Amino acid sequence: MKTRIVFTLAALALCTPVHAIKKAAPCPANATQLIGAWTSEKSGSFEQFELAKEDGAHVFRSWLHDRPEITDARWTYRACELQIITRDKALDTSFTVVSASPKRLVLMERGNKARQVYRRIMG
Repeated sequence: MKTRIVFTLAALALCTPVHAIKKAAPCPANATQLIGAWTSEKSGSFEQFELAKEDGAHVFRSWLHDRPEITDARWTYRACELQIITRDKALDTSFTVVSASPKRLVLMERGNKARQVYRRIMG
């Protein structure tokens, strides 16, 4: 039985054209590079936000007009996807990290093709 499975997999591999085998593109940043405070350059889901790591937990906070907006949230980052998890599940959101540098972060919210550009202000 094992031999048949191995031969079947080998046969499938030989029949797959090389151009059809694609590697997943690497993520433009790792979680550590996202940590810091960011401000929107034009329009974004948040005017300002912070991704922090405190006591081993990933903490998310945002501000609108210099006042706290979301203060008790968490974040995760896997497979180029930044997820914001809030107490009020209706506010949960997910972003693809399009590009990242030490000073600039470009996100795309799930279900929206518009890019959101943020500039690092701390971190």
